[in-house]
Amino acid sequence: MRKHYRTVDIHNEREKAVLKAVVTDFVQTALPVSSKQVQDKYISDISSATIRNVMADLEEKGFLIQPHFSAGRIPTDNGYRQYVNSIVHFSLVHETARRVIETELAEASSDMLFIMEKTSHLLSELTQELAVVVAPKITQGIFEKIDLVSISSDRILVVIQIRSGLIHTIVLDIATEIKPHRLPLVVSILNERLCGVPLHEIIDTIGERFFDLTDDKIVSVLVNKAPKVFNFNEPNVAKLSGTPHLMSKPDFTDVAKLGQIMSEIENGTIIASISANRKGKTGMCISIGSENENDSLFDFSVITKDYYIGDATGLVALLGPKRMNYLQTIPLVEFMADQVTTIMNEKR
Repeated sequence: MRKHYRTVDIHNEREKAVLKAVVTDFVQTALPVSSKQVQDKYISDISSATIRNVMADLEEKGFLIQPHFSAGRIPTDNGYRQYVNSIVHFSLVHETARRVIETELAEASSDMLFIMEKTSHLLSELTQELAVVVAPKITQGIFEKIDLVSISSDRILVVIQIRSGLIHTIVLDIATEIKPHRLPLVVSILNERLCGVPLHEIIDTIGERFFDLTDDKIVSVLVNKAPKVFNFNEPNVAKLSGTPHLMSKPDFTDVAKLGQIMSEIENGTIIASISANRKGKTGMCISIGSENENDSLFDFSVITKDYYIGDATGLVALLGPKRMNYLQTIPLVEFMADQVTTIMNEKR
């Protein structure tokens, strides 16, 4: 059942300091935090008794909760929200991480799926969380060029580029022996007749455009498979990385529940809900626990940032426990998404 906490801002500096200490310690240990721990490690100039009273006030206001009678406190969703919004100050990504990201993405090809895979892997390794990169949504793709590469006697790799710079690749079975000397001629004809044509128009009219070449086996396959070959906008295509990181967290000991989460990610359910949860917003978005619309994500925080390639918009997302290291993860997600935008538009 979803819990709704009162949206009350903390203006008392002592309360802010104690909440910051509790969140910081819980992020590091995953264990309830006592007033004595806060005093010993974070606020030595205030007595343990005073800190205990402040923690009780924070619990009354909905920022902390005591999971067991004899235990310390842990943050609530509202406590994390207050921490992220008004208590901590985020710094730039560390220079070493910046160089790694810039170098790795700069060396990547302009194939969108490869960029997505590289981005999700880098983000996951740098944060030790589950990273997801969602493919851009193409609103109006204009055909730029096509290339055909023989990869066996009866299979070809089709490489299509649109004017936004995105590249789409697909392997086709021709079901007959390919004559290598035919490929350059077919490529030339395809580019001559399709250059500048919107993808949706190609799909609708390709049969008419190549009615005189239907005897050519390669052209025939391209015509018959046009909806798949020229479709850059497959729904919820995503690359994810970091499942082992998620499984190693003490927050997720229920293997069956975690398996359900992974299944929902792979079938697109959670990816769709993450996109819907942004409610049309642009830029950085952080959803904590019960703020997520999908019930399966109530134990998670989700950080997202959109990226742009021409007129196409994609999404970089990071999923982890609510006690994730926000000081590290939020700047990394933002920087990663901005770098994808920069790199991909430079490759156009």
